[in-house]
Amino acid sequence: MKQLDSQKFRSYAMISALALQLVTNIVIGIFVGMWLDKKWGTTPFLLLICILLFGSVGMIMFIRGVSRFKNGK
Repeated sequence: MKQLDSQKFRSYAMISALALQLVTNIVIGIFVGMWLDKKWGTTPFLLLICILLFGSVGMIMFIRGVSRFKNGK
C-alpha cells in the first residue's frame, strides 16, 4: 500500500512541477514582452510574440517531461 501511495505522490509532484514550469514560462514571456514594448514603443506586438514564443517553449518542455515520465525515465 505504501508503494502505491508513493507512486501516486511522485506522479502528482511531477505533473505539478511540469505545469508550474509551463506557467512560469508564460509569465516570463509576459514580463519580457512588456519590457521590450516599453523600451521600443511597439505596444502589444512584442508582448504577443513573447507570450507565443515562451508559451511554445514551455509546452514543448511540458510534453517532453510527460513523455519521459510516462516511459519511466
